[in-house]
Amino acid sequence: MGVSNTTIDPETFVIPHRETMHKYFSSAPFMTCTFIEFLHQLGSEQKLRSTDQKLIDGKYIKLLYSLSEDQELPQFAQNHAKGLMEEISSKEVAAFWDSIEEYEKCSTSEKQQVQSNVSIDGSDVTRVQQDEELLEVFTQKKRRDEDDITPTKKSRSDYESMYSPPSSEMKKLPSLTIDSDDNNEYDEIAIIRDVPRSFLDNSNNENELIIDDRFNISKLFRQYQNESFNLANSGGLYVDADVHEILSLTSIFMLSPNSHSEMMINIFGLDLLDKLSDKLKPNKREFNVEYEAKFKSIIKQSINISRDNAINSLLGNSAKPESIDLKENLGFVILDGLKSLPSHKLKCKPSEITLITNYLDYIMKGLFHHPDKYIIEWPNTGQETKASKVEGRARQPDFLVSAIHQLEKRGSLFVGEVTSPAEKENVHKNCNDLIRIGVFMKECIDSALDKGADIKVLGFQCIEFTIDFYAMELHAPGLYIMHHIGQASIPTSVKTMSHFVDEIDIFLTVRSLLQESFDNFFNKLRNPKEQAKKLSFKCETLSTSSFNQLISNTRNVNRKCSSWFGRF
Repeated sequence: MGVSNTTIDPETFVIPHRETMHKYFSSAPFMTCTFIEFLHQLGSEQKLRSTDQKLIDGKYIKLLYSLSEDQELPQFAQNHAKGLMEEISSKEVAAFWDSIEEYEKCSTSEKQQVQSNVSIDGSDVTRVQQDEELLEVFTQKKRRDEDDITPTKKSRSDYESMYSPPSSEMKKLPSLTIDSDDNNEYDEIAIIRDVPRSFLDNSNNENELIIDDRFNISKLFRQYQNESFNLANSGGLYVDADVHEILSLTSIFMLSPNSHSEMMINIFGLDLLDKLSDKLKPNKREFNVEYEAKFKSIIKQSINISRDNAINSLLGNSAKPESIDLKENLGFVILDGLKSLPSHKLKCKPSEITLITNYLDYIMKGLFHHPDKYIIEWPNTGQETKASKVEGRARQPDFLVSAIHQLEKRGSLFVGEVTSPAEKENVHKNCNDLIRIGVFMKECIDSALDKGADIKVLGFQCIEFTIDFYAMELHAPGLYIMHHIGQASIPTSVKTMSHFVDEIDIFLTVRSLLQESFDNFFNKLRNPKEQAKKLSFKCETLSTSSFNQLISNTRNVNRKCSSWFGRF
């Protein structure tokens, strides 16, 4: 039962602004809101396209569903939310979208007609009178359609007197349209639903993960999976809101301090999540204090004297007998930074490929590339055609480190995804990339298990100039734990390299984990006698159509969210 209606006036009731909703719903008296009027309001604020329909319908069905089930709201508000959900599929709403689609067709026809009337020599461009007549006919028809589809329960004057945000507020309203990326591709928000119950394994196992002899992590994770399953098959799981839950459906338990989902906290509790994170934290590799001081001194030398002077000093140090230690402490990465980075951060924002080639590649290659053992690749930075690039992203991440055996690549140990500064606030893409990273890491583990090796697999997500590192290990049957190792900054200029030096220990820790995984993997390749002890622990990756679509594509839905950045 909802809250008693006796103390609340339905005519003035406004829903609590607890969710990101359009001001039309959250500021107007809720009982006066209709979905068709909302669409007209939104259409006047921003140029809607017919391709926006699924995005808008999906977003508001989820929000309205949560309101219809909210027992803290009065019953009349819950009922009205249900009515709004039904209105989304009404004839009036369908006619609204049909009118937009018809307008787009007319506009396209108009442009084609204009292009066909451009003189060959370019000296005279004429617009035929038929185009103007066509546009005028459509405009009149659109006005008639809008009059016809106005709901009859209230007069048109009633709707015109309803809440309408002033122009000063309209600028602040969230955009619901789908922006295009460089490839000019459009896509709707992916929702994970229709997960088969048979996919979940709720059986107990003697190899369950138990910590401190009393906390059964495996059992709690199964409970968490079931809650995620129920949510997926009721309201659906959204990429930009339910990253942890989506990953749990494919047996991945993601742990990132201060970024746990509400459902995780409710089931595990913060104390247990923090305790587990601490247990999984790798041993930190300390950076040599002597080299830290030496590198910072050389960086200052580049800033205060000259770049060439600093490079010569570092080259002089590398020629000394102890240069092996210099290499181990990333001296040559510092050298490459001094040679390739601008003195001060450039004002222009680099594209994804420029970010990789000018700022990221020399660091990753200096750390994680050993030509006779394991090599790094950037599979998605080649000069492919648009079609082949989209197809390629369905099969591989942006970054790979592959082990070499018998002069062939035999398995991946490290994966990564990169986002350019222009896409920094593209919440959907960045959440989608994080899910992709988790799934790729899991499949790398499964592949290694088939070859007899129990290994940790590494992953990273670089957004603009910030990089987050993750490690994943199969701890128990159906329990792949993906935990956050640390966050570091990629230097944007020689001036910011000192901050990079402060964080080198994070990179050294990741490199140590990579070397450990390679040694384990390589030994199994050389001596393939026994199967991996954890081979029976692995489970299949979720393969519903919506999940496959999610992993196969990096979406291009730009949705700004000030609270997202830094959550993961």
